[in-house]
Amino acid sequence: MYPLLTVLLLLLTCFTQAALLSCEGTVDGVHYDLTPARRNTGYYEFHTDDPVFTYFFNVCDYSHLNTTTRTDCGDTIPPAPLVQIVEEGRCEAGSKCCNLGLLSSQSKFSPLEEEDGITVTYDQGDMCGGSPRTTQVSFVCDSSTDGEVKAVAEDNCHYTVTFHTKYACSTSGDALSGGWVFIIIVLTLVVLYLVSGIMYRRSRLGVTGWESLPNVEFWRQFPGLVKDGCVFSFTWFRDVAIRRRGYTRS
Repeated sequence: MYPLLTVLLLLLTCFTQAALLSCEGTVDGVHYDLTPARRNTGYYEFHTDDPVFTYFFNVCDYSHLNTTTRTDCGDTIPPAPLVQIVEEGRCEAGSKCCNLGLLSSQSKFSPLEEEDGITVTYDQGDMCGGSPRTTQVSFVCDSSTDGEVKAVAEDNCHYTVTFHTKYACSTSGDALSGGWVFIIIVLTLVVLYLVSGIMYRRSRLGVTGWESLPNVEFWRQFPGLVKDGCVFSFTWFRDVAIRRRGYTRS
């Protein structure tokens, strides 16, 4: 049963992470799920003529630009959902690809004031006149399209994106999202595993107390495994922060 426990824990971790990154939320009792509008390998492209800029945008994800196709970005692609390509000059970070707000800074969903839809904000972008760039994305309900950038505007280093999508149309807030359905299924499997394992060990092996717990040796080692996981996560985030500071200073 040890492999089964390991698989269940891995599935729980994966599904929990998927729920956190699923781009879903409930606003004023209304449920929104923008996940289908996200492009897993591509991006939405938008051009402005005055001034001349190119924007690459993705929904709740990185822009997925790469240094092979965008050589003007240098060695590093900004870790942002909205990237601005500067035709003339450079961003203060030294690249022609400007970070307009980090994905990790994504805010919770907020309602649009005059239309059906929601807004999301990003900050911690490249410096601009002494302040970091920020972005607000307005996801407007439009049943005629899966996703389309309608406009991008800038005012004092604050960018506004208007994105039309049918996935910004309100649905019932009572329905469970797909991510939570997965989590409930996995948690149910874990409970069944624990209950059946305890009953088996007590009835067949005659053990009691903590010894009746299935895979008891694993659970004795569990605190140490959690510690190792925390150390690994801390090291990974520290390295990411160091690389990000290096990108900002480049």
